[in-house]
Amino acid sequence: MAGVLSLVLGVLACNMPALRFGSAPAPRLTSTPIPPPATPVTPMPTPVPTPFPDPAWEELQPGLELRREYLSVQGVPVPAELIVVRVDPAYFELRVHYDPGHIATVSEWQARTGAVFLVNGGFFLPSKETLGLIVADGQRYGQSFDRHGGMLSVSDGIISVRSLAQFPYLEGEALEQAVQGRPMLLYPGRFPVQFDLSDELSRRTAVGQDGQGRLIFVVHDGGILSLYDLRDWMAGNEAVGLWTAFNLDGGGSTGLALAAGERSLLIDSWYRVPSVIALYPRP
Repeated sequence: MAGVLSLVLGVLACNMPALRFGSAPAPRLTSTPIPPPATPVTPMPTPVPTPFPDPAWEELQPGLELRREYLSVQGVPVPAELIVVRVDPAYFELRVHYDPGHIATVSEWQARTGAVFLVNGGFFLPSKETLGLIVADGQRYGQSFDRHGGMLSVSDGIISVRSLAQFPYLEGEALEQAVQGRPMLLYPGRFPVQFDLSDELSRRTAVGQDGQGRLIFVVHDGGILSLYDLRDWMAGNEAVGLWTAFNLDGGGSTGLALAAGERSLLIDSWYRVPSVIALYPRP
């Protein structure tokens, strides 16, 4: 029996795997490579808006002053510049020139007339005839706007700007000079006028009076100003002091020519226009 047991154990020993002793292989470690540290980004400084030049009235000659104004327009990255000219009627005579048969740019009109100061006039039709009333040296042309817009006029030597809604033109009025435009921007008292017109951005020309009866012309050449922007600036700018004002023709018609002694300024109209407002020194 002992012999049989020894035989069985021998067979089992032959079929068992051999035992090996020693160190087990080290496990293989894997890892995600660590990127090198990123180059630090220097934050960009917050841009500081360029301050607008401090506006001030510049006297060009007695009764004639120039001022530059700047205002921010929503959605436009650059400020809108406005040229403002203030005229004391005690020193200057106002005349309206109108010639639909011989239209000209504002610079050509100045060369033709020799005016010290000149801006484009009111609106006109494709035929170059006036849209709205014009009175040039007592001669009447066109038809008045019906209770809409404003009128610059001279009667008995007195210059006035008025709202046609508040003070309609009456047939037979004795006017020496007159030009009309629209819309009215400020009612007397610096009250902004409510209107429903396009808010397109364009070049602008406007005229008004301050509380002392001085004429104030406003011209914008940059093409980034709406009628609403212009109206709100007028209503809020106490330094310029507009009391009442209305809009003249703008866009390609906008133009200004000034020649006062050695000082000159030209914003020429893109189009030839049939009418202009001109100022001449009184004797």
